[in-house]
Amino acid sequence: IVAFAGWADPQHPWQILNEKLPEGELLFDVEPFMPDVHISIRGSKEARTVKLWRQTHGNAFVKSESPDVGMALWERGHWVPNAVVEAAIAALARIHGENSALVKAVRRAWAIYYRDRGRRADNLRNRFMQFWQWCVVNEVGVREVPAEYMFEPTMLAYTFEVLPWVPTTADWCKEVEA
Repeated sequence: IVAFAGWADPQHPWQILNEKLPEGELLFDVEPFMPDVHISIRGSKEARTVKLWRQTHGNAFVKSESPDVGMALWERGHWVPNAVVEAAIAALARIHGENSALVKAVRRAWAIYYRDRGRRADNLRNRFMQFWQWCVVNEVGVREVPAEYMFEPTMLAYTFEVLPWVPTTADWCKEVEA
């Protein structure tokens, strides 16, 4: 759980995938906003789209940017259901005892990961709902950014539903790489 939560580690499956993505965008120009140009939340929709793209690649150049947006996108395809982990922890507790150091450590690691995953998911949902609204014609008949931006191939797709994934080994990182 700790290794799976450690998404900033270069050996984390998300980082390995991110390294394989093209360095540049294909459908819009990020050059005016790179490498570390501040993009205001009141900036143009085009600029804010670039900000979202940067964040999906783990780049956060100012405190108001989230470097974990890409991890959150990746995580939607590797969503470990809480009930599965709770059942595994309960089984571990039956073997080692509820108060064993191992069970307490696993519970603590899962609680931290679960909390952080929820925060990432909320942040991601807010950003993508806003992004999608910019890509469709609004109530006054204006599309603020081209709809094609939703299909930028260098950015993981935001799935409508999380895709549950149930690990079958203790090494989640190795298992997801396979």
